[in-house]
Amino acid sequence: MYTLLIADDDLVTREGLVRHVPFAKLGITTVRTTDDGQNALALCMQIRPDIVLSDIRMPRMDGIAFVTALRRELPETVVLFMSAFTEKEYFKSAIQLRAIRFVEKPIDMDEMVTALADAVAQVQARHPQPEVKSEPSADEETQAATFTVQNPTVQAVMRYTRRHFSDPSLSVETLSAHVGLSAAYLSALFRQATGDTLNRFITDIRIGHAKKLLHTHTRVGKIAKEVGFYDSDYFAKVFRKHTGMTPSDYRKRLVL
Repeated sequence: MYTLLIADDDLVTREGLVRHVPFAKLGITTVRTTDDGQNALALCMQIRPDIVLSDIRMPRMDGIAFVTALRRELPETVVLFMSAFTEKEYFKSAIQLRAIRFVEKPIDMDEMVTALADAVAQVQARHPQPEVKSEPSADEETQAATFTVQNPTVQAVMRYTRRHFSDPSLSVETLSAHVGLSAAYLSALFRQATGDTLNRFITDIRIGHAKKLLHTHTRVGKIAKEVGFYDSDYFAKVFRKHTGMTPSDYRKRLVL
């Protein structure tokens, strides 16, 4: 159903991906491979792939230059990068080129399968999808934000955060491990997709649920723990920074 182009100058990597990734189960029926960015660009003009998986460092034309040129000709192509090098500039370039994933080498095949599944979901998202009406324990505002974001990885992070906000260990690091990305790349990807930071999003979810609980008679200390804070004093500090008042003051206003 979908076409994938793999561009990597390492023959072992190309053959390993072709041999071990269950492309058919992912809905990828055509897989083409090539060994550098220049050949990849020419091949893209012929086959117009739905998805491109490109190494960063390649001879003649590297992955960044290749995808930059590709964006001018086929702007809707879904792009994933892979590289043994994780310098900050690569992350920045990948984000600017709207790559949905950055898979580090040596490649973990489970991570690659997850990345390609996300890419297929992104291709499918081009077509109208049924509107999701509701989801348990989700604030309406947060829910709406999740389904207007097009990046499937960011959607997954939002859903996971809404379901696990009460876990005190929830953080950018645990979320990045959940989706198989580095914390730096996920943070940049999230900010590009939403215009906000991932830490801010986690706090928004927690404070939103805290506000609901403050409508009840639950003690503030217990509310702090139920929304993922180890310490009630720190919860009060964050709540005040977020709302301009302490949890107790917020509750008093509800009574007035």
